[in-house]
Amino acid sequence: MLRKGAEQREPEREALWELEKLGLGDSVDLHVYEIPVEYKTVQRLIPALWEKHSPQLVVHVGVSGMATTVTLEKCGHNKGYKGLDNCRFCPGSQCCVEDGPESIDSIIDMDAVCKRVTTLGLDVSVTISQDAGRYLCDFTYYTSLYQSHGRSAFVHVPPLGKPYNADQLGRALRAIIEEMLGVLEQYLCDFTYYTSLYQSHGRSAFVHVPPLGKPYNADQLGRALRAIIEEMLGVLEQSEDKINCRHKH
Repeated sequence: MLRKGAEQREPEREALWELEKLGLGDSVDLHVYEIPVEYKTVQRLIPALWEKHSPQLVVHVGVSGMATTVTLEKCGHNKGYKGLDNCRFCPGSQCCVEDGPESIDSIIDMDAVCKRVTTLGLDVSVTISQDAGRYLCDFTYYTSLYQSHGRSAFVHVPPLGKPYNADQLGRALRAIIEEMLGVLEQYLCDFTYYTSLYQSHGRSAFVHVPPLGKPYNADQLGRALRAIIEEMLGVLEQSEDKINCRHKH
């Protein structure tokens, strides 16, 4: 996961400290980086981090002085960058990627994530946005979306105490990222299954299994999968026999 740097006591930094303390569970490797507010650094660092870690998902976190909610950004924009960064630099083209698409949407269903997190009773308001601001947050988001083919997200948080403290923001980020990972897993499973069904003309199947120990162990899951596959093969054989009979008649 990536974070954007800013001035002292950045809300996103303290929220991420809380998130690091809370963790995302043993099955998730969490990497936290600070990205300076510099266009050239963003263009160099984002591709390097994707190449280094090959992450399943990158979540960027930045502060918005105008925000009063935790905001999930749906997309990043390629053009319109006129503000100077911390090095007093602005791209001459005023865009992220020459000849890149006007905007790129995250493959994460932000509406679904927002709805699910809202039901958790975290006492933190979560909303959706389609405009990350045409400054370094938006520039970073678009660059990451372009690099990852949509497997990125951006979360804007309000300033500390306006109205949430670091603990509230950290817990909200953990819940949001957990939901995003769940949505992404479902997306990738569906994508894989559809691709296989299309390629095989329907001769594919997909089985979801729960995490180990919740409630089944590896032996139980292995035996269940064997029984399921044996039954599937039997059903497939019967179907092919019926088709052959029709052809003979």
